[in-house]
Amino acid sequence: MNGAEVDVGPARQRGVLAALVVDLNRVVPVEQLADRVWGDRTPPRARAALHSYVSRLRKALSPAPEVKIVRRSAGYSLMADESVADIHRFRDLCDRALGSGGGDGLQLLGTALRLWRGAALADLNTGWADSERRRLDHERHAAETAYTELRLRGGHHAELVAELSVRWEEHPTDERVAGQLMTALYRCGRQADALDVYERVRTQLREELGADTSPVLGRLHQQILDGKLDQPGERLPVHDRFPVPHQLAAQPRGFVGRAEELAHLTDMSADTGDSGEPMVISVITGPGGIGKTWLALRWAHERIDRFPDGQVQACLRGFDAVQQPLRPATALRGILTALGVAPEAIPDDVDTRSALYRSLLAGKRMLVFLDDARDVSQVRPLLPGSGSCTVLITSRHRLTDLVSSDGARVLSLDVFSEQEGRELLARRLGANRLTSEPRAVSELLGHCHGVPLTLGIVAARATAQAQLPLDVLVSELRDAATFRPESRTDVLTASLRSVVSSSCVTLTPCAATLFALLGLAPGPSVSTHAAASLAALPLAEARACLRELQEANLALQPVPDRYRMHDLINAVAAERASREIPETLRTAAERRVADFYLHTAAAGQRLLNPHRPGVTFGAPADGCLPRPALDPAGAVAWFEAESDCLLATQELAVRRRWHTTVWQLAWTLTPFQRWCGNHYDNVAVWRHGLAATEELGDLALRARAHRWLGHAYARAGESARGLSHLRRACALAERTADPVDRAYGQHTLSLVWGWQGEDDRAVECARRAERLFAVLGNPIWQAEALNTLGWYEGRLGRYDDARAHCARALALNEQHGYADGQAHALDSLGYIAYRGGRFTEALDYYHRALTVRRDLGDRYGEATTLASLGDVYAALGQRPEAYAAWHKALDLHLSRQCLAEAREIQRSLSLGDPVHAGP
Repeated sequence: MNGAEVDVGPARQRGVLAALVVDLNRVVPVEQLADRVWGDRTPPRARAALHSYVSRLRKALSPAPEVKIVRRSAGYSLMADESVADIHRFRDLCDRALGSGGGDGLQLLGTALRLWRGAALADLNTGWADSERRRLDHERHAAETAYTELRLRGGHHAELVAELSVRWEEHPTDERVAGQLMTALYRCGRQADALDVYERVRTQLREELGADTSPVLGRLHQQILDGKLDQPGERLPVHDRFPVPHQLAAQPRGFVGRAEELAHLTDMSADTGDSGEPMVISVITGPGGIGKTWLALRWAHERIDRFPDGQVQACLRGFDAVQQPLRPATALRGILTALGVAPEAIPDDVDTRSALYRSLLAGKRMLVFLDDARDVSQVRPLLPGSGSCTVLITSRHRLTDLVSSDGARVLSLDVFSEQEGRELLARRLGANRLTSEPRAVSELLGHCHGVPLTLGIVAARATAQAQLPLDVLVSELRDAATFRPESRTDVLTASLRSVVSSSCVTLTPCAATLFALLGLAPGPSVSTHAAASLAALPLAEARACLRELQEANLALQPVPDRYRMHDLINAVAAERASREIPETLRTAAERRVADFYLHTAAAGQRLLNPHRPGVTFGAPADGCLPRPALDPAGAVAWFEAESDCLLATQELAVRRRWHTTVWQLAWTLTPFQRWCGNHYDNVAVWRHGLAATEELGDLALRARAHRWLGHAYARAGESARGLSHLRRACALAERTADPVDRAYGQHTLSLVWGWQGEDDRAVECARRAERLFAVLGNPIWQAEALNTLGWYEGRLGRYDDARAHCARALALNEQHGYADGQAHALDSLGYIAYRGGRFTEALDYYHRALTVRRDLGDRYGEATTLASLGDVYAALGQRPEAYAAWHKALDLHLSRQCLAEAREIQRSLSLGDPVHAGP
């Protein structure tokens, strides 16, 4: 301790400490602790003996006050920072290595493996210790395998041959080790020996397991046969589930000029391609409307073949006049989804998301385009760690910190030259028209000040009215230019304002009003249905007005049925709304669009969670046209498309002090946010929701808001805050005597206690919740509580009670046709049977659960059930069936980039033993 050894007593006492270390900072119930230390030989006075051991351990640990053993109601907990325990340091280093690459990953794994100094839990000889040793051996073996792969990439094949030969003899059916040995032998010039290893592995798999080699090992074998195996430093064959995203917006039409800038960008990125080299970052900077995004997209599309592994794009909204800049965590969620990561597999915190993102991009030749960045803090979590990637950033700031710390190269973009401006107008209007009115063209160019955005609007106006002399357009611009600018930035803004004003004069009255109202719309873009509600228009008329704005270059349609405006144009639209539309009409428009999002979301959440306690909504405002989804898949798609707009709508409601809308939006968003694992957004919406219920003064609403916020905090990893809110929810529910709130408060507490490892407390709360739900007469709610109760009883080893409660839950769900509840209950019964050693029974339950999950299209649930099936087959000694189930589960998890789950299954496949908690 603190560098010195401390005597913690005899073997049994050391075993108590080890049993607590494994579950550091979690409560280990007294019965479980006794089982871990003595197993089947637990003495009659085990509690007294444990108390004595703990007292002596506290005395031995007293020189380190930061490490202490505390007594809880259900058992004991060893409280300390995870860095003090080798087992937790080892896991942390391995997880960090997963998010790193090259030298960092090699160093982290090497440090992790050096922590091993012998057999784990050597002082304990119990069933629990044997199972835990196997689990730790699996983790050690997986780390050794990953460490070896990095060393192979680094060209250390010669020194690895002997080491891998020994490891392969210990694990003759481990295809990963066999593949590494084959690679090392081949690179040492021993092709025949490498091929011999493959034949021996194939023979052994057939004879012992009745299985064939995997496609990965087969491809490696073929590469060795052909003499075309990769060289050191290149990637080894892996399970290829990486999608190739193509997120770049469309190439700009009518692009002109910028030849020098395009060449400069190419020179700036010339060093890209070597993952061992520093990453190349190019920043295009300049004022708004100058054409930064236009230039970036043109360059990227012209060199698309340089990025065979894909292109990702994130609009960061750094200078949006209405919306807040996009948070890095939100941007990463979108990018990870594009990279194939399933919503439930995306980590909660930004650092872990960033690490996963860097891991997925390691060695890939990809373009990362970050558009409209605010500052370096917004950009840094979005930078890949591999020099093989190209990063292209646009910003109105120069991002000088990125230049000094990361060697970013900056291209400052200026306005068009007069020649480039003429070229743009000629491309749009035709050379003959420019030749016929040279004076008007010169004045038009003077009004536009070389700003591409302004020139584009003028060209769109002149094109739409081809019969209109350019002199008329010049006259209108002259009349609109009433602002006298004092700075260069003001010149550009004034130019755009006058051009937009003159374009609005030519719009139909309906389109002109919609343009102004779009300046009030919440979110970065708007659908046709939302625009129709905003302006109280029939859908067909709204669509026609949006097309008119698109033709005038005042709005863009990046994807079908979705429109957005440049942030500078959006600011002009908001100014016009403030100046030309009375306050009462502006408020009515905002009310309609808020009701559109609220009522559409309310219908969608009912499809996602049909048995959720209902909320009564008032009628939507006159002129609002909600768009309910037809099925759950449609609801998810709508929530995904409108996620940013929904959050912005709640912010609008907060500003307007529409307290009921604020909390109801939080309520409607919760099922989707939980489904996609977006717990931090769920916390944010319920913080607003709680504040709104406090303003309304409704105790019952406050109780629910505290409960929902508590659940959100707990899911986001902030259990202490979550429990605080849940306790207040339960106290308020007692004051209001609302039976539903009381029941759900206890049920939510049960889940949170269980997430903390407090299984005894989880059981107590689940039991209270079940009794309350039974009185309410809602069988689905009661079944949910029964299943929760049975699950935690099973974790505590109370198998008879657990089986009875989950069987009742299954019967209720079957009786009332709730398939999702059936799947959960069947999975719980399978787990309980497996933990209790009733393997044949477990197989039956898991197979039934698998059928239901497949019928529901629940691919994540199907994968977890298949993994559990593999564990049961392994326990029965049916290795081929176990391997088949694990392989199917692995395919499903990898197809959705659920990497943590895939890693667990890989360990099962490597050693042929289950990694889940066994009997």
